[in-house]
Amino acid sequence: MYQELAGQVVLFVGEVDGTAVAADLVTTCGDMVRGRLIGFDRTGHGRRLGVPAAVTWEIIRWAKEQGYRWYDFGGLPHPVLHDMIDLGLRHNPRWPSTTHAKLGWGATAFRYPPPVELIRPRLARIAYDTLRRYDRDQRLTSTARQLLRGTLKTN
Repeated sequence: MYQELAGQVVLFVGEVDGTAVAADLVTTCGDMVRGRLIGFDRTGHGRRLGVPAAVTWEIIRWAKEQGYRWYDFGGLPHPVLHDMIDLGLRHNPRWPSTTHAKLGWGATAFRYPPPVELIRPRLARIAYDTLRRYDRDQRLTSTARQLLRGTLKTN
């Protein structure tokens, strides 16, 4: 993978006393650097040294030196987006720790538009969109999606 994506992927490794304790794989495209895979060894003596934060800071520093404009920390869970965008909250102790870490760097929350699926005939598309609007627990929408994709499992 690393050779295939040469020039578009960078691996950052944080070490403590010569031992790797954190790593972050990022991809680049246009003026954006995007975090893809991250790992951290919480069992070693480096767990309290803030190595993941140091790796993130190094990525940001490197990206700026290379002329990149944006760093994408990755998505936020839907309940967090609801709290932040719809309710205007900036902090909630119930949010996952990964969310607090992302927001701690000054991240801005936003929603991407939902993916669009080509559904034919047009009447089926209208019915599907109507169902999505009124299906609060998403069970019917999920079943309809599987049926339209041909992946519905029957007993």
